[in-house]
Amino acid sequence: EPKSSTDNAPGDRFMDTGNETLLDIDFATLGVPIKVQKRIPALHVLNFVRKAFPEKYEKVQFEHGLTALDYLRDLEFTRRDKLRQAAERLNITLETWKSVLADYPDALKWIELVQKYELIIEEGYANIFIDLRIWKMVSQLKSTPFHKPSVLAMLNTLFPPVVKELPNDRIQPKVLHQYRNSFFRYITAVEANGPLVINAFEQKLQKDGNRHSWRSTWDNLMHYMELADQMIKQAQ
Repeated sequence: EPKSSTDNAPGDRFMDTGNETLLDIDFATLGVPIKVQKRIPALHVLNFVRKAFPEKYEKVQFEHGLTALDYLRDLEFTRRDKLRQAAERLNITLETWKSVLADYPDALKWIELVQKYELIIEEGYANIFIDLRIWKMVSQLKSTPFHKPSVLAMLNTLFPPVVKELPNDRIQPKVLHQYRNSFFRYITAVEANGPLVINAFEQKLQKDGNRHSWRSTWDNLMHYMELADQMIKQAQ
């Protein structure tokens, strides 16, 4: 039988040592194998996500949250695919790009711009990867009637016990683990005392200056999607 870990939230047996193989989650390739994946058109992703996650928190369609998260992951992979395909068309590698583009100043300028914005867009995706999951879990914890198995299933989906691979290096497994522990404790608290505790947490998130507020999350989401869409179009 797996041994309990003292690093995890009390009672969260999904985090016990020995569950790694069973619960191993790969966020980077979740779902259909890479070779047979068909990307969702970027315009469809943008329209769906804007509808599911509007600016006004009261109108957010959290029931479509998981689909929107999947679509955003697909958009990020589409962006990377298009950049890689553009580089292949120009016979560019990490070692040769400057020499290959020496005679193509416009293309060189574009490549340098891509490099400049790559770090910005990776940081933006990392932020929304975490923040949208926080808000989806808050929504799940507020659902009535409270059904613990459903909430635990959502926790295992959004903040899985074991993560094999993440979309980029700016998303830290340790941070996902910390949020999992926090939300497991909220699940226990809501089960014992009702929704007041999660309502208080929601109010704390929404305070001015909180970087996880819905306003901040929405701003980051719109900025990420705008940059991703621009890069996809420019690479085609």
